[in-house]
Amino acid sequence: MQDQWIRDGSGFLLVYSITSRSSIEECAKLYEKICRTKQSNAVPIVLVGNKCDLNQERVIEYSEGSELALKWNCAFFETSAKIKLNNEACFFELVRAIRRKENREPQRAVARKRTGFKCTIL
Repeated sequence: MQDQWIRDGSGFLLVYSITSRSSIEECAKLYEKICRTKQSNAVPIVLVGNKCDLNQERVIEYSEGSELALKWNCAFFETSAKIKLNNEACFFELVRAIRRKENREPQRAVARKRTGFKCTIL
């Protein structure tokens, strides 16, 4: 079922916890699966390090997330649901990335409008 969501998805918000090494490793696996399923490295993606309010428990440095986003050629944010930091900004950036990609591929955007694509948040 996850493959279907990836095939149908226009863009992806990959979120990890800055307090968990395994969560960023899972994001890396999911990134590879997205690229493999979409058969492209040019997929709209935003990498998000969550729980930045827990700096004293930090396991993953800001620079590590930033470097990974640079490697993947995607935007990067650190967020906090608790203090409401960058929660909306990362979603807005994902929408902008999707629109940029659709402007480069206008024939696909028109086809999507006719078929009525959906947004799914996992």
